[in-house]
Amino acid sequence: MVRTGKSPGSAGVAPRARAAGFASSMLAAVTCLRAAPGMAVCLALPCLFACGGQEFTAGSPGTATPDASLDAANGGGPGFCASQPAGLALCSDFDEQPLPENWNDIVANGGSPVSENDAGSVSPPNSLLASTPALSAGEPMTQAFVTKTKLPAGATHIAFEMRVDELSFPSGAAGASLVPVLYTQRGYEIILGFVPSPSASPFEFDLVEASLDQLPDGGTTYTAHDLTSLFTQGSGLGEWQSITLDLDIDHGSNAAVVTVGSASSTVTLRPPTGTANGARTFSLGLQATPPTGETKIRFDNVTYSAAN
Repeated sequence: MVRTGKSPGSAGVAPRARAAGFASSMLAAVTCLRAAPGMAVCLALPCLFACGGQEFTAGSPGTATPDASLDAANGGGPGFCASQPAGLALCSDFDEQPLPENWNDIVANGGSPVSENDAGSVSPPNSLLASTPALSAGEPMTQAFVTKTKLPAGATHIAFEMRVDELSFPSGAAGASLVPVLYTQRGYEIILGFVPSPSASPFEFDLVEASLDQLPDGGTTYTAHDLTSLFTQGSGLGEWQSITLDLDIDHGSNAAVVTVGSASSTVTLRPPTGTANGARTFSLGLQATPPTGETKIRFDNVTYSAAN
């Protein structure tokens, strides 16, 4: 399912989006994170539905099979990044150095910052833990991210492990969303996130395109692609999921292939003209737009590569 909407440039306006099967409001919240000194990275967050009531909490999080090459700090040989091929623009296993490690910056707004945490990982001992508190309607959004700027252009392959330990949307969670992944290039953003589901499922998992400043009034247009079928729900939550995002925008194919575990889906992208120029920015963590329950998501073994 594909839904489209737009956000006027004037502040404080809640635009209307109508899509197949839905007559729901899209509340576009746009915020700027300080990703590096002198640089502002704008993250556009679409909030897609007026629904909710489902909740997930991992009472006993699953444990993935550790990587074959344990981190040197754990006494088991070379770490995950040391075992990867040369030429990666980014590799991060959250084990070798304290944060910000191989990232440019840590972003925290309204809650706890991301942290290296040893309560669960794919390559021991640590993973990145992003958490946000329970938020009531009307409270400001909360952010906790690591961000990498000035990444190379080209056909892009992003891979990481992700585990959702806790995620909930209270009843009547209109406009709520939880965003763990953000990718930005000139005037264009790709967002992977969760929104309340209109069905009995705990959530919907979407890829959202945000084309910035594309309207006559400087507003933003959004296109949401429903990828919920890729993400294991129910008992699968609380377990590590291998996620890859393959993007080819610079070469004109305008396609994204999202893979979660062994399931994948190809999305036809609609980037505005001129987005192929300039460096990229990639962020992992959590951005919560209320109302949401307490949320905890872990990441491990992150790689980013690009080929011209």
